[in-house]
Amino acid sequence: MSSLDFKRKDYYNQIYDYYKLMLTHKQKQYFELYFQNDYTLEEIAEQFNVTKSAIHDSISKVTKILDSLEENIGQYKRVKNIKLILRSFEKGDISKFQMIKQIEEEL
Repeated sequence: MSSLDFKRKDYYNQIYDYYKLMLTHKQKQYFELYFQNDYTLEEIAEQFNVTKSAIHDSISKVTKILDSLEENIGQYKRVKNIKLILRSFEKGDISKFQMIKQIEEEL
């Protein structure tokens, strides 16, 4: 797996945690098999007795939904930024006041 594929899978796994309740049961099944269990499209298609194309279309739809949700809600980005702010505070790069102010801006 290329580093781009790994980064892509990692990103979708992280935003999936925030938005999975907004997906259908079938979308969650396909997503988890593909992104978390490393099943191929063919393996998923065989398991559900559908075409590889149907799985590909469903996975593409799910990633578009997740992208749209993150773009509109931004929960993943917000949490990521707050973690960076906390790390800066822990390293002594920013004061407690600066940390609080920056976190408030994220919320």
